[in-house]
Amino acid sequence: MNSLFDISTRSGIRMDKYLQAWSLRLFHGKDFATLPDAARVAEQQRLAASVKKLWKSFNANRKNLEKHYLEDPEVLRAYAGSFLIPNVQRIFAIATSPEVSAALAYFATLDRPLRIMDFGAGPLAASTGIVAALCHENRLQFEISAIERSVPAFQLGKELLTAAFANPERLKVSSATSVQKVTGMADVILAANVFNELPVAHREKTLRGLLEKLDDNGVAIILEPGQDVHARDLSSLRNSLVKNPPFRFDILAPCLHKKKCPLSAESERSDWCWFQNTWKPPMLLAELDRYSGLRHSELNYSYLVIQKTAPSATFKKPETPSYFARLVSDAITVGGAKNGSSFLRWARSNTIIDGDYFLEDAIPDTEFQKTLLCTRDGELEAALGSRAPGRRGDLILEKDVPCRCQERTGLTNPKTGFSTGERNRRDIELHSPRSRTKPSTKKPVQLAGKAKSPKPHR
Repeated sequence: MNSLFDISTRSGIRMDKYLQAWSLRLFHGKDFATLPDAARVAEQQRLAASVKKLWKSFNANRKNLEKHYLEDPEVLRAYAGSFLIPNVQRIFAIATSPEVSAALAYFATLDRPLRIMDFGAGPLAASTGIVAALCHENRLQFEISAIERSVPAFQLGKELLTAAFANPERLKVSSATSVQKVTGMADVILAANVFNELPVAHREKTLRGLLEKLDDNGVAIILEPGQDVHARDLSSLRNSLVKNPPFRFDILAPCLHKKKCPLSAESERSDWCWFQNTWKPPMLLAELDRYSGLRHSELNYSYLVIQKTAPSATFKKPETPSYFARLVSDAITVGGAKNGSSFLRWARSNTIIDGDYFLEDAIPDTEFQKTLLCTRDGELEAALGSRAPGRRGDLILEKDVPCRCQERTGLTNPKTGFSTGERNRRDIELHSPRSRTKPSTKKPVQLAGKAKSPKPHR
């Protein structure tokens, strides 16, 4: 996925203008590009210190995170400096994925503005990602209702987004402090990195109250961090909607099924459902990352996209390929000289299909590439072969995986209706080091000169 910010113009929106306004706000109106090197370094180091402090509050000291942290000007500046742009990119990546963009394209056919409700909007990162994804539709106008208690955060987001619009008359932005204070329905509901900040006991009720505002054929996008606890909790929220639907709905992504999630908080597996967007961060963000010690060239996240289905004479659901599964892990090397015999016994005893006789002809020293699949039947399977059928997050066809083995579901509560079993040592345990819920020990890098943008990791 290319960076949204590499695209300077998109039929009505200028992301280069957005970045320019963003830079001016970060550095109190100073033209950062014209500052001497020593001044640039000093400004970046001061901002990076605030960024690192906020990152620790999010990841290591969550209990000490202030409830209204965006009211603090320095905290808001740190948030805008390191978290705002990546969140815009995350939502843009989700909105432009084939399975989601096909549903969003419907709203461009309507002779009225697109109504967006952004819950916990902050500086409008989620709204900006959606608008940027759809702004190529020249006729489309946008009405954004931001649910946000922090006036400074909302004003910052409105200022940046307005600066990017070539035709500001196409954009209307308002704010409210609660969902109940917003009149009318929404075509798109956004909740980016909000539910992990709510008490667990209030999350389902809050989500259902939010979805009451979703109009027929409307799309709801929930984005959460890619860390294990947050991804599992989101899967559990998804399970509650599947068990007791608030209305008829389809899951657009990432799931191909509406059965219970085998990687939710109820699972004893060591995996969780998270995804990654590799992109090229804007130069200034890359420089700040070098000083803060953070890394944004790979964006981890968990997410859920649903669409409210209702009879409509004007809406025709687009035809999509009949995908078999989504890859929900990276490939790992298994088998080989160290434990090849035991792995081969497991694989052969759990074989679903071995179309190329890959397992039948294998010898104990054979090394395999193993990738975890979540199928359209809601089952976990392992794809085995000499290479992986794709990358984490890819949708694949059944013919793409000639050798498959059944994986342990890992949900052990009899009330859930899932199978039971002991922990399987062969569960895929590939976790992003930046996805674990523990603080990083990496120290910020202090540079003496101008930082250069690192190449994106592929």
